[in-house]
Amino acid sequence: PLELGTRMAGPTTPPPEVTSGPDRQLLAGYNDEGQVAVEQHYVEAFEPKNPVIELTRSGKGPLLWAGAASVYFNALVRTDFIDLGNGSVKAVVAQALNPDAKLRDRNVAMVIDIGGVKVEPGKTVTLPTRVFFGPRKRELLRDDYYAAFPLGYDRTLVVSGACSICTFQWLITALVWMLWAFHTITFDWGLAIICLVMVVRLLLHPITKRSQMQMMRMSKMAPEIERLKKKYGDDKDELNKAMMGLYKEHGPAQIMGCLPLFLQMPIWIALWQALQTTFELRLAPFLKFGGIHLTWIDDLSKPDQLFTWRPISLPFGIELGALNLLPLLLAVVFYLQQKFQPQPAVSTPEQLQQRKMMQWMSLLFPIFLYNGPSGLNLYILTSTGIGIIESKRIRDHIKEREEAEKSGKVIIDAKPTRAQRKQRELPSSLPDRDAKKKTGFMARLSELADNARREAERRARDKS
Repeated sequence: PLELGTRMAGPTTPPPEVTSGPDRQLLAGYNDEGQVAVEQHYVEAFEPKNPVIELTRSGKGPLLWAGAASVYFNALVRTDFIDLGNGSVKAVVAQALNPDAKLRDRNVAMVIDIGGVKVEPGKTVTLPTRVFFGPRKRELLRDDYYAAFPLGYDRTLVVSGACSICTFQWLITALVWMLWAFHTITFDWGLAIICLVMVVRLLLHPITKRSQMQMMRMSKMAPEIERLKKKYGDDKDELNKAMMGLYKEHGPAQIMGCLPLFLQMPIWIALWQALQTTFELRLAPFLKFGGIHLTWIDDLSKPDQLFTWRPISLPFGIELGALNLLPLLLAVVFYLQQKFQPQPAVSTPEQLQQRKMMQWMSLLFPIFLYNGPSGLNLYILTSTGIGIIESKRIRDHIKEREEAEKSGKVIIDAKPTRAQRKQRELPSSLPDRDAKKKTGFMARLSELADNARREAERRARDKS
């Protein structure tokens, strides 16, 4: 009888699929109390000082399978002989073969070290091993076989990383479902992304409208802020108290102005995750029908690349190897958005510096997306362009309403709701009826009276 050990060389990482950013990784699935828990180790984690990562043990439970992957392909190995009692896995490690190479040239391989294999005289021993080499397609990996324990390969569709905490998995699933639905109608993934923009803008329209109203109110506060600065001079405490009272009176305009952008950030990140995990978008062109290609975009999962040349390494790990037109157009629409967006009044140099920083960030944002998927850039470009038109239309409507109220006209945006009709039917002697806020021309008169009263009080204080 013999007792042997053997070492199996696992799969190496597939070729990179994206130009920049985390792509290739080593995966390991663990038995977490009857559920498959997946850990991901990107190639960037295999540094020259730490070229080996142990996959055998984890706080999540015993190892079930391990392998290598890119954003669109899996190469997974499951060693069934773990449960046979004849032999045991001593170690499963992932090791960089050339840790000093550049990230795009760095290769990582998995090694399974097996020991304690007993072979009786004249007998043979088989160590069964199952492998999966295939695409990360949702309809495939969510099949009853691949999704069931102990495989759970559908868990590899969840992309982890620093940005994953800024979005939600259910949002990624919803976006993918909507993209599929629109694709069945338009037969083009780029048009499906544009349709998705329409839906998101429509859902966020009430918040966008309110934010524009608040921003316009804030932009009219500049004279009042200048008066407070002259009144309190260098007394910053009193000035801050007066400013807080002014902001409280006019509402949380600064927060509302940024709210649509904050609400769209998880959507952008979720769309980026969806593009990275939707296999059908790989090599999917934009506006190509019957062999006629109407645009230069031939792969929505990669940069649009109008022209290419030998890559040039830039700071912050950015490689410039093509002229990507969509990010440049994105910078233009971001500039126009900053140009035409009503800006709130600033009272301190710090607020002025913050405004300038936000303006610069809006121009730096396209730089970060320069090597991003063209599908994501197409979404942001379309959304920002529609947002500019939408904001202008809202501001024009607000100005028209203000002019109409000044002339004594009353504008009714929509039919009264059931609650409003009931409120009108209440007797006028009720306290709630008397306390109801005035609208239209009466509200304008009340505002003018309040302004005159505050101006009189100010003059009286100045004389004293």
